Amino acid sequence: MYDDWRKTMVNEMKRELIFYDQANLILKDAEGDNQKQIAQIQELLDENIDVLIVSPNETEPITPAVERVFAKGIPVIVIDRK
Repeated sequence: MYDDWRKTMVNEMKRELIFYDQANLILKDAEGDNQKQIAQIQELLDENIDVLIVSPNETEPITPAVERVFAKGIPVIVIDRK
C-alpha cells in the first residue's frame, strides 16, 4: 500500500471508523500478487467478516474468490481507480 491512491483510501476508511465503535478494519496487502490476494480473501472469509472491500490487483483472477464471499451473503465492495 505504497502509492498515494491506496494511502488516501486507507486513511479515509480509518477516518470513517470513528463513527462506528464496534467496527474493525482488517487490512491486507497482496503486494501485486494475484494468488496472495486470493488467499487473503479466503482468510477474511474464514474470519467471518461482515463486508469485503477489495481493490483487485487484476479483476479476472480474483473473481471466483469474490463470488464465494458474495455467495455467503457478505456484501462486497470492489474499488477501482477508475
